Amino acid sequence: MLENQISSGYLVIEQEVNRVYVASHVWSQLDYKGKENFAAFCAVYIGNQTGSNTYWAHMYDKQTGRKLAEWSQSWGFDVED
Repeated sequence: MLENQISSGYLVIEQEVNRVYVASHVWSQLDYKGKENFAAFCAVYIGNQTGSNTYWAHMYDKQTGRKLAEWSQSWGFDVED
């Protein structure tokens, strides 16, 4: 799933800093639970790619760079205002 988003240019993942840049139109189509699940999926993807046993991701708007949300295994999901 993420590979398709990456190859389509809708998603950029910076694994070394746990940052995910997502296209505005992709993020805006998701409801709250969809955003939470997507962020969690990205966090697990990053953790698996880096070999980490901890999972977290900071979600950013790909066009503006504005922080959208964050998800962590320990703290859960938080959407930015």
